[in-house]
Amino acid sequence: MVTLKNNTIMNPLISILILLLMSNCSKDKVVNDEELSIQRIPYLGTELRVNGYYYYEYDNMVSIYFLFRNGVFLLGGSFEKEMLNEREGRFMNGDYYSTIKDLKTVWGVFFISNKEILIERWHPHNVKNKVYLHKGIILNDSTFNITSVYHQQENISNFSQTFLFKTFSPKPDSTNVYVK
Repeated sequence: MVTLKNNTIMNPLISILILLLMSNCSKDKVVNDEELSIQRIPYLGTELRVNGYYYYEYDNMVSIYFLFRNGVFLLGGSFEKEMLNEREGRFMNGDYYSTIKDLKTVWGVFFISNKEILIERWHPHNVKNKVYLHKGIILNDSTFNITSVYHQQENISNFSQTFLFKTFSPKPDSTNVYVK
């Protein structure tokens, strides 16, 4: 009878101890992503057009950036040039948005001032998503050149990515849970 009483007391204590250990382990594994430092501000300017997307071509690839009037940035992805028509179809029919709406690393913000564009967005890393600031100059209302990328722990500079504008509609939705 003493054994039964001790087991009855010990089982809940062991369960509580195991739960406490598990909760401590999970806290150690949770790493918060870095936060954006640029606040989203509606873009009311005319320095750059926003009724389409910007693209950068390299090798046999193309990268697409969307800029929205509400100050949101959306990465349209990087893919082989011959896939452009298929990707544009996915932008138009909503398939791209439904695939990426919960993917933090395609979202960010942009800010334009004095012929300079700043794009801040998340980049995937091993444990957490890091925030990088892409800086560039505006050449005209349909062309900008990214000249450097910064992170608080590293500076990637001395490169040039010239993005050209293409009128495009409808653009993917800019609604997301990451950019407030």
